Amino acid sequence: FWAGIGVYFVKPKLVQAEAQLGMKFGPYGGLSKVSLDGLVYFLSEKEDDSFIRGQLAMFYDFDNDIFRTDADFIADLHGKVKGKGKFSLFKGPESWYFNLGTVKKQVHLTIMDKIDAYTYFMLGDSVPTYLPPLDPEITNKFNVTQSGATATDNTEAFSNGTGFAFGAKLGVDLGPKKFIYANVTLKGGTDALVVRNRTECGDREYRGKGQTYLYMDLGAGVKPRKKKYCIVEFSALTMLEAEFPDPYFIVGRVDFRYSVLGGLFSGDAHAKFDIGKHCGPNGELIEGEGFTFDKSFEKKKLKDALKDLLDSGELDDEEKSELQEDIDDLNKEIEEAKKNDEVGNYDSETVYPEAQKDYEETHKNDKNAKKWNELSGDEKLKYINDYKDKVAKKKEEEEKKKA
Repeated sequence: FWAGIGVYFVKPKLVQAEAQLGMKFGPYGGLSKVSLDGLVYFLSEKEDDSFIRGQLAMFYDFDNDIFRTDADFIADLHGKVKGKGKFSLFKGPESWYFNLGTVKKQVHLTIMDKIDAYTYFMLGDSVPTYLPPLDPEITNKFNVTQSGATATDNTEAFSNGTGFAFGAKLGVDLGPKKFIYANVTLKGGTDALVVRNRTECGDREYRGKGQTYLYMDLGAGVKPRKKKYCIVEFSALTMLEAEFPDPYFIVGRVDFRYSVLGGLFSGDAHAKFDIGKHCGPNGELIEGEGFTFDKSFEKKKLKDALKDLLDSGELDDEEKSELQEDIDDLNKEIEEAKKNDEVGNYDSETVYPEAQKDYEETHKNDKNAKKWNELSGDEKLKYINDYKDKVAKKKEEEEKKKA
């Protein structure tokens, strides 16, 4: 059985709806299923001209005790503001969920083709157990490896759990892209979920995970035709991830890179900290690594690019030999930077300034001795470790005297 339904207001342009009511009867004459399908459009007498329009599908299955509603909606305000999204509600004998967008298909709003906003809210039994990954543009630029709380891809292949999830992100792309260009790209977002803990990690029934980030990319230069000549470029990222409650885990990072006059002057730095313990894929606890500081990221990328060129087969023997020398020099610089990074990791401990003070005091009358800042990474590490051994021995001797 099918019947048509129309809904009209006194002011025709306000809201209009057209729907079909369906009923299905069982073999013994009882009502088996009721459904309602239709279109709704606002602020127009015609569907194609409406500011917001949507399609609704709703049914209740009496035999299986299942209720479901799905609604797709599209917004278009003269091309200046555009949006689309989906709303779903499901209730069955053993599960239920309410979704306004999902991690994979978020509610999307575009303003003036310059601002993009996304959001989702999920509640019930269809909540993902992992946070969504960051934008590939961000992860590729800064070689970001996210924590175990984050999915490794953008599918929803990971298992669903019971709880709730929420996320929102905003992207802004501004600046004229003509002969002289100045681009400004800003991206930021946050995701949070609380889901039933299905692993052996921790003794709480529910576990929370969250992340927030802010990314900025600035560039200015000239673009006479198809080729772009960059005068100045700067990119930065800051992000924070967390898992809670017991065991708790917090990881944060700050990255930046810059280039002036097409790379004539350039640099980058990357700092990361993680504290607490996070849950591994099999429920095991993994200890955080503490504070790390890496300034050799750009050199690593250059080395990989040179190695790809070396393996391409496009160079003669002399060019290969020269390129291999450049790669060897880069490896030495990377190792030296790594040593200095290891020294920098002592900054969060009192042993670093104490060792520096001890070195300067010991060598203050030695005119031939290097200053602390002139020491290589290897030399600093050796002195710091020797100083730690000296302090430990002194402490041990004092304890023996007290005994």
